[in-house]
Amino acid sequence: MLSIPVISLVISARLHHQNPTLKVGDKVPETSLTNLQGTIFHFPSHLNKPVIINFFATWCPPCQSEAPTLANFAKTHAKQIKLIMVDRREGPPLVRQFIDTYHLQGTTTLLDQNNHWATLFGVTGQPETIGIDTKGVIRFHQLGPETASQLDDDLTMLLHSH
Repeated sequence: MLSIPVISLVISARLHHQNPTLKVGDKVPETSLTNLQGTIFHFPSHLNKPVIINFFATWCPPCQSEAPTLANFAKTHAKQIKLIMVDRREGPPLVRQFIDTYHLQGTTTLLDQNNHWATLFGVTGQPETIGIDTKGVIRFHQLGPETASQLDDDLTMLLHSH
């Protein structure tokens, strides 16, 4: 007879095997989330330019301080890159207010109500930023807020990754 800790370990190992956390160098599998408009956003279908995914929460002070930099970056580089903002566990009214306050309307905003994407991408806090090239491969995972120069470096790296 197996003890409860052993059974828990076996179940945990099986769950982890079925849903491994993605790391730098991994290809992102087909996945989806609901966007701020309430429709399903499928990823990485139609990946015709690199993507930067930023995980955030509206109550997070580093997310708030990083938001204007992300808005400017998204506006300046819209033709070269797609910025996806992923809110963690909050409802549309709060997220909509955050997007409006920081002028992030030019981004794709997704709602990760069950932490599905946060778990998939190995996100442990916010803000965290992940870069994905046009082949769907994760090229970086940055913890904490990004500066304008870091975002420019990220863009250069993603545009030149093969």
